[in-house]
Amino acid sequence: MTPEQQAQAAQLLADTKAGLWQWNDPATLEEAGFRTINDGGTGTEHFIQWDWIDDDVVLDPNKPESLVFRVTPQGRALEAAMFLLPPGTPDEEIPDVGGPLTQWHIHDNLCFGPEQITNGAKQRVVVGLQSRQGTCGQGVALPESQMLHVWVVQHPCGPFSELEGIGAGREIQEPGNPNESAGCKFSQPATSLAAPGG
Repeated sequence: MTPEQQAQAAQLLADTKAGLWQWNDPATLEEAGFRTINDGGTGTEHFIQWDWIDDDVVLDPNKPESLVFRVTPQGRALEAAMFLLPPGTPDEEIPDVGGPLTQWHIHDNLCFGPEQITNGAKQRVVVGLQSRQGTCGQGVALPESQMLHVWVVQHPCGPFSELEGIGAGREIQEPGNPNESAGCKFSQPATSLAAPGG
C-alpha cells in the first residue's frame, strides 16, 4: 500500500469513530429512519436506512447506510458502520480509499421479505439464505450493493474487515491485504452458505 492509501484509511477510521456514536441512541436511530433487518439471532444485528443507499453521500458517518450492533444480554452495542454504494455501481467507480487495507464486499446470498413501512420508514427483514442454486425458497434476493465495514471497536481482523459467519458475503474483485491472516479471510462463495450453521 502507499503512504497515501494508509493515510486515507486512517482518516476514514478517525472520521467514523468521531461521527458514529450519535447513532448509539435508540431514539436518534428510530427518528432517522433506521430499521432492523431482524438478524439479531446471529449475535449481530444490522439496522438499515434504506433511503440513504441510493443517495449521493458516500462514506459519511453522519449518513451511514447501515449500522452494526452486537447483541448482548444487556442490550445492543454499536460496533460498526456498514457503508453501502447504490446497487449497480461499477467496480471501477468504487471509492479506492485505503487500497488493500479496506475490503469492499457484497452480500449475495440473503433473501428478504417484502418492503413494509414501519413507523414511517422503509423496512425489509431477512427471511432466509439462498439455496446452493442461488434461489430463495421464500422472499427475494435484492440487487447487490458493494459495502465496506468500518469497526469503531477493536476487531480481531482489523477495522475494515468483513463480517464473519452466516451471510458474510464475498469480496469484490480487488487486491486483498497481503498481510491479512488466513483466519481473517471470511469471504466464501454463496453456495457454501446455503443453511444456517454452514
